[in-house]
Amino acid sequence: MRIDKFTSSENNRSNWLKRVADYLKLLYEYIKQRLLKVKSILHIDESWCRVRIKYKGDGTKLGRYFKKYVWVLVNKLDGLVCFLYDNDENDSRGCRPIEELLGDFTGSIHSDGYVVYKYLARTNPENVHLLCWAHVRAKFKAEEISKDSDAAWFVEQIGLLYMVEAENIKLYRSADKIKLRRLQSDVL
Repeated sequence: MRIDKFTSSENNRSNWLKRVADYLKLLYEYIKQRLLKVKSILHIDESWCRVRIKYKGDGTKLGRYFKKYVWVLVNKLDGLVCFLYDNDENDSRGCRPIEELLGDFTGSIHSDGYVVYKYLARTNPENVHLLCWAHVRAKFKAEEISKDSDAAWFVEQIGLLYMVEAENIKLYRSADKIKLRRLQSDVL
């Protein structure tokens, strides 16, 4: 390899990559430890992306596009965001990638209604699954469009909850005052 009159042997490059991989592994473990603190609240979601992958013997010059998933985990309290990309050929959205990352995590999982999150909470009774209000509201909104009057009432109630939270943010309320305001709310 030659870059700007710099040459190195393949053995040197291999050793450098191994050393960097060791440092990245330490960094990964440190981030994971902070992200998965006991009793923390993890906001988790997954989304797909197209990834071009070249496999040996696939007969193409540049590879083929595959639908793969990226998982995002947010621990707001510790200010951490972690993206997990899994390149498994058949299982990038299944339970395995996120289950391996979470390990024996105990805390709350805040997410949409995807069955994987329900499963994670069910298999570890110390975990609590919290549904995202935006996703719940979207389900009722879809029903409201089909003229379901009960669904319209739920959409209105969730909107009132949103107003209480916006008020708390706007007035810079302390945690105690937020708790009191929520208890005073006549919503639901």
